[in-house]
Amino acid sequence: MKIKSGAKKFCLLILCCGTIGLSNIFFHSPIELTNLLAAPQTASSSSAPVISPAQQGFSIVWPSFRPFIEPLYGFAFYALTLERTFYRPVLISWAVWTLLLVFLFCLLTKKTDIQTLIRLFYGLFLFASLIAFVVLFPLAGPKLVKPVGYISVDFHSHTRFSYDNSSTESSSLRFHEQSGYDDFFITEHQNTNSFSRFEEMGATNVFCGMQIQSSEGGVSVLLLSPGYFDGQLYQNLPLDEIIKKAHENGMLAVMPHWWKWHRYSFSELHASGIDGFEIYNNGYRNFDEAERQGLIDFSKENNLLMIASTDWHGWGYMTDAWTVLKTDKFNFDDISKYAASEEILLYRQEQSRSLFRFIFEPFAAYYYYIKNADTTQTVAFMVWFALIFAFMAFKPLRFVWKWLPLALSLAFAAAGVYYAVIFVPVYSVNKILLFNLMPAMFAMSGLWFVIWKLNGKTFQ
Repeated sequence: MKIKSGAKKFCLLILCCGTIGLSNIFFHSPIELTNLLAAPQTASSSSAPVISPAQQGFSIVWPSFRPFIEPLYGFAFYALTLERTFYRPVLISWAVWTLLLVFLFCLLTKKTDIQTLIRLFYGLFLFASLIAFVVLFPLAGPKLVKPVGYISVDFHSHTRFSYDNSSTESSSLRFHEQSGYDDFFITEHQNTNSFSRFEEMGATNVFCGMQIQSSEGGVSVLLLSPGYFDGQLYQNLPLDEIIKKAHENGMLAVMPHWWKWHRYSFSELHASGIDGFEIYNNGYRNFDEAERQGLIDFSKENNLLMIASTDWHGWGYMTDAWTVLKTDKFNFDDISKYAASEEILLYRQEQSRSLFRFIFEPFAAYYYYIKNADTTQTVAFMVWFALIFAFMAFKPLRFVWKWLPLALSLAFAAAGVYYAVIFVPVYSVNKILLFNLMPAMFAMSGLWFVIWKLNGKTFQ
């Protein structure tokens, strides 16, 4: 009887792996790099065909460790490149499907009511923990490889010296290098305190900036400088005064994620002296395409700088857009010259916004993953699927599920301690570490410890 049961499980495993391989073959349609600034091609267009980024020599490479953690990496890339407005329906759908599958498992295996409740809580909390680790400790994303004569610059990023950031200065350097950036600006909220840290580290590819809120409230602006400046001199000023003062000191002012607040019109901002606009932001991907094209057209007409930025905060997303400049070395004084030849490269696919998609979100996530996966990634996915299937299906390996809560409890506790350590130097400016992340990590640790204790009595 045991042999027949084992044979059935093995046949099911082969069927599932075969389905994964066939679906990759059937749906395969990989994402291609596109240039957001390229003129839209229409049937009546008389202009020459647009040369694609791939034809120019641009490409994407993945971290070398990806095949070794493929299911986790695939899920992380999917989760960390979602559009902002998708977060709530996606999380609700995943939570409902998680509970449904756990309940069906308990029903089929004839678990008691108490065992079923424990497993429902276990499954939901395991999903929440996966999301927490994916979001708070994001893996290295795709890296842009550039042909000779091009560089990539990030004009908007933060470190723990911003109130809502969890990244150290060294992790910021590592993030930008792993993502394919040659140079980047540190634009902390309301201060320039972290720049000296980068100078002490000998980082010559980091420029000083700041994201400063105007005295009118509800809108902020990026100040970009060739060197250090005192951010306190720009506090409590109206937007036009901030821009004027920045220009007087040889700096540039760029409007970040304009679509977040819609506070001023393009013309009003241009009249105030704005030097450019963010047209893509990895933290705020919810920009209407018609509005984006309108902003691009306006910026081209007025020779304004256009940027795609990471808006890096140490958590929450991977990079899928880059500002590319045609030069061998970044020179701040030449930024105005770059506007005519710059490119915004995007590595992203269109996704459905339908209710049907969100109802069946886990299946939609698999579809978007498998259509873009190459052969190596698909094979790695099948291998990991087989290993996970074995852990779940065969009794000799079930001890993993018994001890996993304790391991997660210790991992969250370690995360809480890590956040406490990096918080100390920035206690006067950082809020998210003390009031959000540390309490959340220690609470998760405690809950997993309780689950481990309960699990030992009911996991039979």
